[in-house]
Amino acid sequence: MVRMVANRHVETPAGWQGAGGAVESLKASGPEPLRREIELFLDAAARHTRPAVGRARGPGRDARGGSGAAVVRPSGAAVTLAEAS
Repeated sequence: MVRMVANRHVETPAGWQGAGGAVESLKASGPEPLRREIELFLDAAARHTRPAVGRARGPGRDARGGSGAAVVRPSGAAVTLAEAS
């Protein structure tokens, strides 16, 4: 379940105040987005293919404007994603 809260900050003469807003609960389904993106990236690195999420979509760009995926080299290390306990 994801809770969206429409709170906002309002500047008053006494300073900034947090004004409460409406709360909406949304049912989340499918894989967790960041986990899925990491799985897709690791799969692409293992297969030496392009990642499913390209550099145009992500904010993490290197100085050349790339995502850094082009410089990933296989190390033979195993990576396992696990749920937090």
